[in-house]
Amino acid sequence: MSKRPRENDNKSERAATSLATFRVLVKQALSIDVSKTEDLDIQGVRCRIVIRPAHNDLATQRKFGGATLAVEFRKAADYDLIAAARDGFELIEDFLSAITVVSGTTFAPSEIIQVAKLRDGGKGDCDFVQFLPLAVRHWHEEITDDKLNSARKLLAHWDGLESGRRLRRAARRYRFAAGTMDDVSAFLEAYTGLEAMEKPLAIAAGLSPGSEDKQAICPKCGHEYSYKRTALVGVRALVHRTIDPAQADEDHLADWKLINSLRNQVTHSLVDDHQLKDRPLNALIATMHYLHDAICTCSHCPEISSTKYTLARGPVDFVLVGHYVTSEWPVLEEWSQILKNPVYEWVRHPDYTDLIPELHFEVKGLGSVGVWPGRLKKAFAVASMKDIDRQNFEYD
Repeated sequence: MSKRPRENDNKSERAATSLATFRVLVKQALSIDVSKTEDLDIQGVRCRIVIRPAHNDLATQRKFGGATLAVEFRKAADYDLIAAARDGFELIEDFLSAITVVSGTTFAPSEIIQVAKLRDGGKGDCDFVQFLPLAVRHWHEEITDDKLNSARKLLAHWDGLESGRRLRRAARRYRFAAGTMDDVSAFLEAYTGLEAMEKPLAIAAGLSPGSEDKQAICPKCGHEYSYKRTALVGVRALVHRTIDPAQADEDHLADWKLINSLRNQVTHSLVDDHQLKDRPLNALIATMHYLHDAICTCSHCPEISSTKYTLARGPVDFVLVGHYVTSEWPVLEEWSQILKNPVYEWVRHPDYTDLIPELHFEVKGLGSVGVWPGRLKKAFAVASMKDIDRQNFEYD
């Protein structure tokens, strides 16, 4: 005789298998139109994707460009919203990559707009997170006379030193990396800058640039022989702070391992992007610190280098977290930003000395909407809902 499940067991099972519909909205700089919603299977996930140009008029499309892409898929009802945003973004990126392969389209990097969740049957609230990268297009520090004098000193050394051309190349890579918001691309720029510094760094350390002597034994006759192996010995000595790797401390050994392993994985495309997690950011910070040190030292300006290093990175990752009551979503082709027309301004506030962001958005057509602003404490690649730091705010 079969045993009848207890009522509590049934409820637990139903809760464990409860599903929800997720949607992710992404912005693309290139204007493109796909005539219908596509039902696809990507990375083993059944999903629906639609592309909608930002402007209907052809002339306006060519002038301003822009398109939005929406993807719909299903996950467990308790699946983390930020993780769902990453998943949806990945599905759209795969779709755009496939389109590029077959049509040659020139898609720019995509930008995530929002993620939302609606439980089965449309019962309960719709939970959503809307992403608001607040760009600050003004450097927060004044370029003082002291900094200008230091810049003049650097430029003079680049003109006078034999390694001046390498120093210029390295400094340009440093500058491009600082202004590149994608951590992987920025890291590769910075690594290239370190490669440019190999010769002066190796000479300063008394090493042969770009190679090292290695010993080996012939497996056939047992004869010991020497050979040269290509290696960034100068850069390695800079990172290790010693020409003997055995004398390097654990922190510098870990930096060298991180930089080289990531460079190898990215350059040779050995792993998927999502597997990198926060390693690109960590490697970028370390590489930029060593590159900055190398440029300053080899330019005979060691006073500009610092044992502590801070790297400015991109826009502020603000989000709007909210929910509203609805029985159903609009069709995927018409789904757009939940909080309409979000814009921000930098304004003065009597309680703060610095400017603060003032957000404006519309909530028309939403029932019982609740919203609060937050800020991601971790990079989007590794963040979860637990990593949203709730911000102080005032309603106008």
